[in-house]
Amino acid sequence: MTRFEPGRLIEIETVKSTFPIQVTREVEATSPGSTRVKAHIRGGPGGLMRLLEPLMARSAKKSIEADYDRLVDLLERTPSE
Repeated sequence: MTRFEPGRLIEIETVKSTFPIQVTREVEATSPGSTRVKAHIRGGPGGLMRLLEPLMARSAKKSIEADYDRLVDLLERTPSE
């Protein structure tokens, strides 16, 4: 973790990886009962792994979308579930 602002922002960065990446996620209240979550993702593979970049990008996008689907599910659950 390279940056953390409780209730607002978290930034993480890989230290040792064939796919160096930096991810910043921000949370912003847009109106009562409504919140916007933004993800900024930077990085990519180096060397020969660069040839796989399109496949890796699609995989990363699907993973991020699944994370947000789970987050919405958790946030919308009633406490008794």
